[in-house]
Amino acid sequence: MSVRKTSKGQASITCNNGYLRISLPRTLNEGSQKYIPLALKNTPDNRAKAQLKLKLVQRDIDYDEFDNTFAKYSPNPSKALVKQESTVKDLIDSFEEKYFFKIVENRQTVKTFKVHIYWLKRSFSDCYNLLLSAEIITQAIKKTSAGSNNRVRLTNTLSIFCKHFKFEYDFTGLADGYKPKDRDLPEDDAIECAYKLIQNTKSTKNEKIIKRAESWGWVLMILATYGLRPHELFAINYEKSFKEPYYVIELDGTLTGGTKTGDRKIYPIPLEWVKKYQLYDVRNQVLLNYPNEITRFTCLLAGRIRDKKNHFKENEDLAQCLNFQAYDLRHRYAIRAHELGNPVEATSRWMGHSVTMHVGKYHKYLKDDTDRKVFEAALHRSEELERFNNDRPSYEDLEAKLKLAQEKIKLLEDEIIILKLPMYKQG
Repeated sequence: MSVRKTSKGQASITCNNGYLRISLPRTLNEGSQKYIPLALKNTPDNRAKAQLKLKLVQRDIDYDEFDNTFAKYSPNPSKALVKQESTVKDLIDSFEEKYFFKIVENRQTVKTFKVHIYWLKRSFSDCYNLLLSAEIITQAIKKTSAGSNNRVRLTNTLSIFCKHFKFEYDFTGLADGYKPKDRDLPEDDAIECAYKLIQNTKSTKNEKIIKRAESWGWVLMILATYGLRPHELFAINYEKSFKEPYYVIELDGTLTGGTKTGDRKIYPIPLEWVKKYQLYDVRNQVLLNYPNEITRFTCLLAGRIRDKKNHFKENEDLAQCLNFQAYDLRHRYAIRAHELGNPVEATSRWMGHSVTMHVGKYHKYLKDDTDRKVFEAALHRSEELERFNNDRPSYEDLEAKLKLAQEKIKLLEDEIIILKLPMYKQG
């Protein structure tokens, strides 16, 4: 017999994009809001059906019998298939419910979902009221050029869309052939030069302007030293970060409503920059000035870099130091880690990637010069190890030194005994 326990909150019926769902109390999910999609349009008859499902859910919550997998409350899987009467518009309207059924809804996942909706509406704009079919999908794909970035983005969205509605379509090879434009990543000496230039304040004595400029420099070096994405600057947990001896940064997605690749710890590469530029002395004023501009901060930083590049345009060498994009600092972090011989498993984890994704993403940035640096780093480690082994005394040498030390100790002990004799005490 079930024993009634204290209620963990009240579930309720809500509507989203014309479809009904059950909103669960936050107490069930450690404060996060979750929903049970019902796959029912918002009509009087369906609301009555939803109320019956709500009673079952609420009873299970009250009696501590709630099914956290939602399997008990979800629609029959067979009914989840695309129905003949479901138009493209119907499916797009109900896509959000299905998308966030398994994915945690936060700032970053909502942003990704909006990108998917953009591509769906753009691709199916002329067939909203038609039934979804393989022919419609093929026509949508043909609107993009083979080997283009748009083809990659569209096929990615369509494959996710079809998977959620169990609609079979073969996307194999449709995204092949795309090659992003080559980008020359800034060398480390250019980054250090940019750190100085981005703080230029035209000899002003205004303390506020100077502090703000120093903050831009701090932001730039944090991105370069830790390989962060610009929006992840807002997710730094300062209480847990910049602790000696390695000054690791910890990201906490709850501070920003979610990061692209989750919470993680990140080690600085190189460690010397943390000390050289005193990055542990937090100068995040520009972040505090834009608390609601997380998604736009990349553009704001790009604007700062562009303005300083224009300011120094008369000096070609200095302007060249600022010839990079904000994300290039993250890419350079990955290559620098490779040059220094850091294990790819560790680097990919710090950057929030799988090893496969990490290698695939950054392999194109490897050059002959990179290979030379990798070889030199490995050679240096080998020489250091050999030097250590050569300088290390042998077991026999240590044993001989120990024997001499023991003999010296014995002589000292004998001298102490002699000094304690009466004739020495009287003297």
